[in-house]
Amino acid sequence: MPRLPSRCSNREYDFRSPPPSIVAAIDNDLYPFLTTEPNAEVGAIHPKEMLVIVTTPDEVETWMTATEDEVLKLQRPLAYGALRAVARGVKKDPAGLVA
Repeated sequence: MPRLPSRCSNREYDFRSPPPSIVAAIDNDLYPFLTTEPNAEVGAIHPKEMLVIVTTPDEVETWMTATEDEVLKLQRPLAYGALRAVARGVKKDPAGLVA
């Protein structure tokens, strides 16, 4: 499984080998993420998976600089009680407004 750096240009990777003229026109930043089984808080809303959340400076450093094997050690649910729901139910914001 290839690991994308935390911030990279997709010009560095072979995405089904588009023609060089197309590749030269693409310069998007890519941001990878890692998922794991959900903890209790997330599982109550989304039972399939949750994002891995790094919470310490050491974990951030591992995410940004370590080898794939080291990064995969971060793949665990966030500890119980570390998250809390701040809203439930149907969204009540007026349509079309972005906060």
